[in-house]
Amino acid sequence: MIVAREKTADTVPWRDPLLLRWLLFATALAAAPHAVFQPAWVVAALAVAMLWRWLIEQGRLPKPGWLVRALLAVLLLALVWNQYRTVFGRDAGVALLLVLFGLKLVETRTPRDYAVSVLLLYLVVAGGFLHEQTPWVAALAVLTIVTSLVTLIRLTQPTTIDARRSLRLAGALLLQALPLMLVLYLFFPRFTGALWSLPGAGGAGLTGMSETMQPGSLGEVMESTEPAFRASFRGVVPPPEQRYWRMLVLWQTDGRRWDRGALPPGRERLTAGGPEYRYQLILEPNRLGWLPVLDRPVETPLDALAFAGNVYERREPTRERLSYELSAWPQARDRALTSFARHAALQLPDTLSPRVRELAERLRAGRDDSLAVAQAAFDHFRREPFVYTLRPPRLGTDPVDEFLFETRRGYCEHYASAFVTLMRAAGVPARVVMGYQGGEHNPAGNYLLVRQSDAHAWAEVWDETRGWVRVDPTAAVAPARIERGSEAIRRLEASGLNPGSLTDAALTRAIEFGLFERLWRRSQLTLDYANLAWYRWVADYGAERQSKLFEGFGWPRLTTAQLIWMLVAAFALALLFTLVWLSRQRTTLDPARRQYDRFCRKLAHAGLARAPHEGPLAFAERCSCQRSGLATTVSEITRMYLGLRYGRVPAAGLPELRRRVADFSV
Repeated sequence: MIVAREKTADTVPWRDPLLLRWLLFATALAAAPHAVFQPAWVVAALAVAMLWRWLIEQGRLPKPGWLVRALLAVLLLALVWNQYRTVFGRDAGVALLLVLFGLKLVETRTPRDYAVSVLLLYLVVAGGFLHEQTPWVAALAVLTIVTSLVTLIRLTQPTTIDARRSLRLAGALLLQALPLMLVLYLFFPRFTGALWSLPGAGGAGLTGMSETMQPGSLGEVMESTEPAFRASFRGVVPPPEQRYWRMLVLWQTDGRRWDRGALPPGRERLTAGGPEYRYQLILEPNRLGWLPVLDRPVETPLDALAFAGNVYERREPTRERLSYELSAWPQARDRALTSFARHAALQLPDTLSPRVRELAERLRAGRDDSLAVAQAAFDHFRREPFVYTLRPPRLGTDPVDEFLFETRRGYCEHYASAFVTLMRAAGVPARVVMGYQGGEHNPAGNYLLVRQSDAHAWAEVWDETRGWVRVDPTAAVAPARIERGSEAIRRLEASGLNPGSLTDAALTRAIEFGLFERLWRRSQLTLDYANLAWYRWVADYGAERQSKLFEGFGWPRLTTAQLIWMLVAAFALALLFTLVWLSRQRTTLDPARRQYDRFCRKLAHAGLARAPHEGPLAFAERCSCQRSGLATTVSEITRMYLGLRYGRVPAAGLPELRRRVADFSV
């Protein structure tokens, strides 16, 4: 009877009206990263469920029965299947988790429901890291954990603990867990591959160039300012004219389209020459397996296959960030050209127009040296009224002929394809190279940021004495594209200016940033450096970096078993330290409980000591029987204490309890 009287429906802690608000707030924080990667209807379904649960709490909507919930579960499952054609994998699995979690929110009523919802919320938080491991996702995860802890605190603690104390207690719990988190982070055995990587829905959302080229194919990529990769150099940074990052070499053409052809794997043999550049490259996810490298790489990166043209391909697309270190000799020379490669570098379509052949013959006339022919073609582009533009007119069935003799407007793809076609028609082996050119220096982290907008195509011609020689016909028309980057070209086009018609001084004035633009650009670069630093020190902490960390302390390369034993030992020490620290802390009582204990001590001095097994109501009843004169006062103080400790009496009533206890005397 005593227990029943003390825990009536009106005094159960989980009836706290703020409890649902904290749970919904935590849900919104946990779902925020998914709004970027999930379909709009998935996020909308979760938002509707949250609103539905709120209206149920307000008494504006009835609670759904089991049949309605079952039908909704089947409907949501069907919608996920219709979206992804599966319920497994990263994207489909997270979508199913989100919509079913929303359904769980709708039916949440009991303390157990609230506790289960919080545990499911942690799965939603973990699902956000399957898409992206950036600082903002981690910050939202920490905020979600704090708010979920507040939810659990309000679920289990007296309602006299206000929101500020709940937040302070949640923060203390998080700080107490920090040593254990660091132990797990440093000592947990790392395995090959990324822990947070799961197959997604194809290449959706990934930016990057394709494996083929025809005039106009790079336009969409060059409009994107998303990062392609970042390169940090050890020592000297190559000058802008040497920042050519090759990714693909295209050998075969049908007159409209270029592709890689069927050359067998194998590296081209180089003779070292010029300065050597050592760098680390961090590649963003894309839909290709090709790896960008600085011209004339010395070694093969990662586990990639080498192909003619000094290009490298992995066995699978790059679905997560990759980090690799390389060396390069941009001025090295090739030793020989195989007959197979020579034949591929002279291939031309049968439909090549007579005008193109005639122009190639004029360029060849009187010139035996291949580089002299290339220089003549380069001068032709510079002398004739060609225009560099990111928005060229469309070309028809013979794009090279139309570009050379009619439109004369285009960007790097148009110039590279036309130049290589002219070289081959003149009998000079040539090939198209696709990749990136340039890179913006980020002073915050001292690295080059190469964006998708830096995508570029250029040409290489074979010279019997120097090997493959890079010739960039774009530089004949728009040297600003090579010297100042793609951003300069976009700014000039936005102003309606032709980069080939401006002097250096006029060009500098035209592309100069204003004060607010400089501040905005600097903030963007600082944010990019923060993302990179997070990746280097947190997301990229794998087996190799773990081994290097331990080697720095004088420990050799450790086995998995040794790491597990070290983890157990470190965990035990951290736990022991926490227990010792907690044992020395003075127990902090609830303010209402502190006043009630003071009240009980006053009664004990009068010979009315409370037994350990007595609840407040039973103790008050005994005191009233033994001292009838105290019955009213004891009953009122006990009632006030129970209301503050277990009921819905707001914490503002605590001063009144404190005053009544202070005035009480026997």
